[in-house]
Amino acid sequence: MKKSVLIAGTGPVAVQLAVLFKTYTTHHVDMVGRSDVSAKAQQFWQAYQNAQQLEVQVQNDLHMALAGTATLGRLYELYEAVEPHYDVLVLACTADAYSQVIQQLSPAVRQQLKHVVLVSPTFGSHMVVQQQFSAEQPNIEVISFSTYLGDTTVSHPETPHRVLTKGIKKHLYIGTIYEQSDFSQEIIDLLSEVQIPVTQVAHPLMAESRNSSLYVHPALFMNKHALKAVFEGMTVPFYVYKLFPEGPITMQLIAEMRQM
Repeated sequence: MKKSVLIAGTGPVAVQLAVLFKTYTTHHVDMVGRSDVSAKAQQFWQAYQNAQQLEVQVQNDLHMALAGTATLGRLYELYEAVEPHYDVLVLACTADAYSQVIQQLSPAVRQQLKHVVLVSPTFGSHMVVQQQFSAEQPNIEVISFSTYLGDTTVSHPETPHRVLTKGIKKHLYIGTIYEQSDFSQEIIDLLSEVQIPVTQVAHPLMAESRNSSLYVHPALFMNKHALKAVFEGMTVPFYVYKLFPEGPITMQLIAEMRQM
């Protein structure tokens, strides 16, 4: 059944997903950005108006199934301008922006939606999204991936509508709040077209827990030791891993950290 899909975001991830939906489904696909507050979104808007198509290239010939071009039905400059006729909302933005994006959509848009896809959620993101829809659409299906399907970047800053996918994940996990979901199966089938294996798990939380970033870059203050340092204090300085610095720890950075 043909659906109307709205992709929230105008970054490389959104471009890759738009091309996939247009290439491997019959769905109507639109995108929306924040051109009023984001210079990058405004640049994307201008680039798309000139080119009138999105383009994905791949670094590895083995991933050619991900490459292609696509023309959107519509590109919205503002979330407030979105019209209420979409069945699917794909959140291709960062997890911390989910609530803000949903709140910027009108109640009429939220009432119309039947499915929300979280492309790169963090642990518990689906619960935040469910809460946002509790008033207008309490029965909406929330689908979580473990993470985004690969590594996609803008080919050149001046042409953000053209992106390069450098690699893909070896395996993805997907979970939905419903036991039986034709739409989640459709997404799994779509990814199988581009040779990305997906395992369906029993709940969105199970998919979100398989995001490797939870373990490589753990959230702050999640254990007793860190909580004690915050609320009781410690006799020696206590640093959270990866809070600072972002790169390798060198003697120069150690000196800078001691001065903080």
